[in-house]
Amino acid sequence: MPKPAQHVLLWSKIHRHYELHTYGQPKQSFTLEDEQIWLTWLAENTAFAFEGRTGRITVVKEARTRGGGYWYAYSTRERRTSKRYLGRTNHVTFPRLERVAKELTCQSSSTAHRRPTHQTTDLLSLAPNRDDIASGTDSDPQSIGSGREGVGQAGSWSNVEHSVVLLSAKLSPPRPPTRLVAREHLLAELNAVLFHHLTLLSAPAGSGKTTLLAAWVAASKKLPESKADETEHEVAWLSLDELDNDPTRFWTAVIAALRRCLPHIGEVAQEMLHSSQAPMLSTILMTLLGEIEQIGREIILILDDYHVISDKTIGDALLFLLSHLPHNLHVVLSSRTDPDLPLSRFRVRSQMSEIRATDLRFSLEETARFLCDAMKLPLSQQEVETLSERTEGWIAGLQLAALSMQKQQDLSAWVSGFEGSHRHLLEYVQQEVLAHLPTHLLDFLLATSILTRMNASLCQAVTAADSQQTSQQLLEKLERVNLFVMPLDEQRRWYRYHDLFREALLAQLHTSRSQQVPLLHQRAARWYEAAGDLHKAITHALAAPDYPLAASLIELAASSFWLSGQAKTIHNWVLSLPEAIVRAHIRLALSAALHLLNSAHTTAETLYAEIVAQVKKNITRMEKIVDRKHELVLSKEEVALIERRVHMLRALIEASMLLGHGDRERLHLLSQELDALPPDEDAIWQMIPLSFIYWLTAILRHEGVQLVSRFEQVKQQVIDAADALAMIRFMGWLAVLYIQAGQLHQAHRQCLETLTLIGQIGKRSAWAGYIHFCLSHIYYAWNKLEEASSSLRRALQIASDWQEVDLQVIGEGLLVNLSLARGDRATAQQALQRTIALAKQGIITDHAVWVIYAQVPFWLAEGNLVEANQWAARAALAPETWNPSRKIELLMWIRVALAQQQYESAIEILERFRKRLDPPADIYTVEFLCLYVVALYYAGKRVQARMVASRLLSLTEPEDHIRVYLDGGPPMKQVLKALLSPQLDDESGAETAVLSKEGAISRPFVSRLLAAFEQKQRQHTSLASQPLVTPPTSRPEPPQVETSSDLLEPLSRQELRVLRLLVTGQTYGEMAKTLIVSPNTIKTQISSIYRKLGVNRRSEAIAAGKRFHLL
Repeated sequence: MPKPAQHVLLWSKIHRHYELHTYGQPKQSFTLEDEQIWLTWLAENTAFAFEGRTGRITVVKEARTRGGGYWYAYSTRERRTSKRYLGRTNHVTFPRLERVAKELTCQSSSTAHRRPTHQTTDLLSLAPNRDDIASGTDSDPQSIGSGREGVGQAGSWSNVEHSVVLLSAKLSPPRPPTRLVAREHLLAELNAVLFHHLTLLSAPAGSGKTTLLAAWVAASKKLPESKADETEHEVAWLSLDELDNDPTRFWTAVIAALRRCLPHIGEVAQEMLHSSQAPMLSTILMTLLGEIEQIGREIILILDDYHVISDKTIGDALLFLLSHLPHNLHVVLSSRTDPDLPLSRFRVRSQMSEIRATDLRFSLEETARFLCDAMKLPLSQQEVETLSERTEGWIAGLQLAALSMQKQQDLSAWVSGFEGSHRHLLEYVQQEVLAHLPTHLLDFLLATSILTRMNASLCQAVTAADSQQTSQQLLEKLERVNLFVMPLDEQRRWYRYHDLFREALLAQLHTSRSQQVPLLHQRAARWYEAAGDLHKAITHALAAPDYPLAASLIELAASSFWLSGQAKTIHNWVLSLPEAIVRAHIRLALSAALHLLNSAHTTAETLYAEIVAQVKKNITRMEKIVDRKHELVLSKEEVALIERRVHMLRALIEASMLLGHGDRERLHLLSQELDALPPDEDAIWQMIPLSFIYWLTAILRHEGVQLVSRFEQVKQQVIDAADALAMIRFMGWLAVLYIQAGQLHQAHRQCLETLTLIGQIGKRSAWAGYIHFCLSHIYYAWNKLEEASSSLRRALQIASDWQEVDLQVIGEGLLVNLSLARGDRATAQQALQRTIALAKQGIITDHAVWVIYAQVPFWLAEGNLVEANQWAARAALAPETWNPSRKIELLMWIRVALAQQQYESAIEILERFRKRLDPPADIYTVEFLCLYVVALYYAGKRVQARMVASRLLSLTEPEDHIRVYLDGGPPMKQVLKALLSPQLDDESGAETAVLSKEGAISRPFVSRLLAAFEQKQRQHTSLASQPLVTPPTSRPEPPQVETSSDLLEPLSRQELRVLRLLVTGQTYGEMAKTLIVSPNTIKTQISSIYRKLGVNRRSEAIAAGKRFHLL
């Protein structure tokens, strides 16, 4: 049977679609409607694992001499394999896979009980639950296709499943040794873990830390009596190694460990961690901790071998986690040295318990039990005391001594000459234990000592053994003779050496067989490459050091690593390559620098500075290489490409600083420089000059309409490049440009297309939040307020999860306007307060404009012309100069002028800027024309108003832009009614003739707008909304008088008394004496009054009381 491929197709209960996971590749998503896409993928592959709604199978395409091959499904339980014919490729549909998986699972359930499968999201969460491993219900990979019990043909286990079992070994405590000395007092001490944030086991190697923790996990089925009897607890275990010394990999493993016992948490945090532009670790951890806090069980997270972690970012993040632990999460650290954490602070606060070397040492009694009972050595009491004294109860020393004494004739003589130091024991292992081993066993030990974890297949590859069976037999033999090898799972597939023993083996290997080391690492690298674990493959290639192999593997891994948020890992690997290798992979080196910069947009300032320093180091290296052109076999075109990309990298670094300082002039010069460069062949590099133009034109100048044509031309090139990250970013930009251009339907299609792409690659992204914000903006313009609210909720949730402050600012600003449109001033006021607070934290230099966008409409809706007018006076807009970045301010200034019936002043300013605002025919033109038509109409210039209205309607009708009229309030409604009248009051015959040609009015659309006004009035019966523009006294609309019945929640009698005392200016204490209550009661009642009236201050409460006729 062909070797299965490294693919897993899963049913996602949460997302209600199928997810295709390929190790080291982006996740793909399929709905039932995507079946043709699925069949296309299927035609190009030969095997995958399937985990559906009700069962799990392995699916393989078996070759035939004629017909191209047929698909079969396999299911193995209890070493029995069932096989089912599926048919040709076009028959392998999702429903058929579900039916066959269910049938084979039900068939197996009669002989083997199976736990329900859990929905998973990526390879790090594919490891089976520990109960599945313990019960032996996990599929036996080697029996698939064997047709018999026992070990089947080599290579029948898929690469993905190899990786799953390897990860499973890291997420399971090692099995306690068979000759275990019971240590009840230490197990009792460990029970206190449930009463502390942190439990620390700190002791040298060989002290028994891991064994103790494994024994405690096995024994801790019940909580201590002093804890609530009904409280459940779960244990998440993670064995760390040197490869985990990377923030993304470390926290991915931690989340995987937690998901092992809590499969329904951590999905969001995991997606955030693997985003190409991941938020800060603190944001990710708060998301994870928030989910854990909702779990009704105690969670114990054990991190074994924490001493291998030296990365400062990991240490800082762990401290953050420990400082924000929910009440039900407890962390256990096992380490050879004290971690770099404020342990004294935890001690003083009684947040930590400790078990140290002195606690872990065997007592004399335990030493006797180990040597005499467990190891069956005939030692006298004096000899036991001597060994205990010489080793100081050090468990590894006693174990080595026992191993040696099993081969000694004169035990007394041996004991008298024994030394128990660490150095002595390492020398002893090399000189006595290893020297007396059979050659084939010694060869095996030394060759496999380069591996942190191993199975039969990996050992066979590294040692070049004849078969996996030989390697498996040797591993089992080492375990039986107690030669410091530990099985990591119940099936005894994966093993590891004791750290001390491995140190001795490595020392011997490098001393006696150093010439073999490169070959061993190369073999390991090739095995991991075939198994799909490129991270370990690259690590071994670098250790060889086989730099050409490492570089080729980095090239292979780069795309998936960048997509999954591991840009720093790729960049570090590239920096470790010698210059001679980098010369042959210059494009990789430059792309690694670019992706690292792109990944750092939300990084803390100090970490960003470190990243910039790393990138500059890489850039300097590239520049030195290019300077020695004569040494390179590169064309002039290639040299020019390298120089161009270096230029763009330096521009990106400078731009991040300029954006913070608001230096637009320098940004503009940089943009011109980049725009003048020849276009790059790769999409990700094309994005750099486009990003400068986008920011300057669309974000800072609000002139996105100018870029639509150019970006539409580039779009197909970006799609053809098949760079998912570049596509998502570009398509998001294009959606914004369409909105600014007033092309709402195009914008809507672009948003849906972008969200589909994000869903297809299966990655959560902050970009999705911005797209939902765009959708909300579009729905708002279409007056689809429910859809707008739904999209905005999603945008704000993503913004909160990812701590995207800029998205929060613009989202809360839109919420103000959306709430006013719904007549909910209280929500609008709260959103405005959040907008103001968040704007101070934003990255966008013009964040103040979003405050204005929210604040001015709120003031006008409240009838608060005083503050609106004060703002307008401070705005100091100079009509002589045009500043496109203040376009929104200008439009808001006009709103304030119209609210005060200053029509002539408004017209004067509008006409001064008409040449700037009218020609683009964009979203700002629509806003401009709306204000212009109202000003002209109420200034008595009806013919001109009708002509402007004609242009306005011609722009808005094709795009169904309705809300801009409704936000004009009663004055706009009056204008629309007038447009339907057969003749305006001041029209002459000549003017009527002009109107017939240039002022055509779409009567159906005007009628539709008036119907929307009527619907709006009906919707606001419970909470009236103030118009954005106050109608003039010359043509008054029927007044809308508010009464106390208009309040959503009326004031109580006591609150009315307090409100009347507020008018008198009394303090809280004086009011408390008047009403014979406590000051705290007064404070509570005033808070309730403010909430019901939708105000924040005493003066506002008094004004509202008068408006509602409460005073």
